[in-house]
Amino acid sequence: MDSKELAALRAQVDGIDDKIIELLRERMRVAGQIGDRKIAMLKEAQDFDFVDPAREAQVIKRLQDQAGTELPAEFVSRLYREIMAEALNRQHPVKASYLGPAGTFSHEAALQHFGVATELVPQDSIRACADAVEHDKARYAVVPYENSTEGGVGETLALLLETRLRACGETQLRVRQHLLGRAGQDLGALRLVYSHPQSFAQCRSWFEGNLPGAARIECASNSAAALAASKEEGAAAIGPRGAALQHGLEVLVEDIEDNPDNVTRFLILGKDEARPSGNDKTSIVFSVHDRPGALHDMLRYFSDSGLNLTRLESRPEPGSRLGNYMFFVDVIGHGAEEPLKGILAKVAKEAASFTNIGSYPRVEIGG
Repeated sequence: MDSKELAALRAQVDGIDDKIIELLRERMRVAGQIGDRKIAMLKEAQDFDFVDPAREAQVIKRLQDQAGTELPAEFVSRLYREIMAEALNRQHPVKASYLGPAGTFSHEAALQHFGVATELVPQDSIRACADAVEHDKARYAVVPYENSTEGGVGETLALLLETRLRACGETQLRVRQHLLGRAGQDLGALRLVYSHPQSFAQCRSWFEGNLPGAARIECASNSAAALAASKEEGAAAIGPRGAALQHGLEVLVEDIEDNPDNVTRFLILGKDEARPSGNDKTSIVFSVHDRPGALHDMLRYFSDSGLNLTRLESRPEPGSRLGNYMFFVDVIGHGAEEPLKGILAKVAKEAASFTNIGSYPRVEIGG
């Protein structure tokens, strides 16, 4: 290919980019008209919401299908999350809380789901994330729910039994754990490693095989761990690349997680439930009466109706004697639609305790 052919192709790209920008300007103009109409509806006291998770999920799914195999689904999702976030920010700015500080996996998940145009508010704990929403300091909370290696996140599971917030969305993040340290740090000279307990658990085998003599110090977040490591000789941290960038560290060893398919699922909590999108998931938690077959009878309601359970996890019931458990269940379907609506009513009636965590659009990793 000579320079003239290359210049001609670049000119084509420039022309395509011009069209893309013009179409984005047009999209933002129409989105602004939608925002004006929503404001008018608000003044008329009509029932609506500026944020519609079901609509967003439907738009992304339609565009992913339209893109086919030529554009990766994750790319389409990421691109349009940013476009929709910018449009929403012009209509009605939204805040979302997350387990901070910046550079944590929760921060990555919040950026993935809401986009950079959304104001993200860091919090010191998962409980504080929910409190920010309950006290109207944020519209949504992004909380880690379960990990493919370690299962449910205990602090979040406990929160879901207490809060009045509802799950209205989810996102899944491919979790890459790295060993972070000062530039030129000799691994043999490391005395201690800081990290969040979940990260230690997800890197247990690597840690025992490569740094068996280093002390492990747990921190509230991976970003806090990176900050601590940046201030101390002979110290390192485990966490995402963003935490290294945030605190002036380098990645000493990449991908030290024991499971290469390590994924964490995050729930998006808010005060309102998402309407049906056509591809939904519902999360509930219940306990059963102490009698033979009680759990079996509950689960049969779902299987007899052909409903697919994607998660079943037991946890000790808080404040109860040993042997009493809560069962966290995810099922495909929306709680406002049959047959799931009727099944949930039966389970709620017969369970010793029951909490509907919420129904929300279902996403795959990167969605």
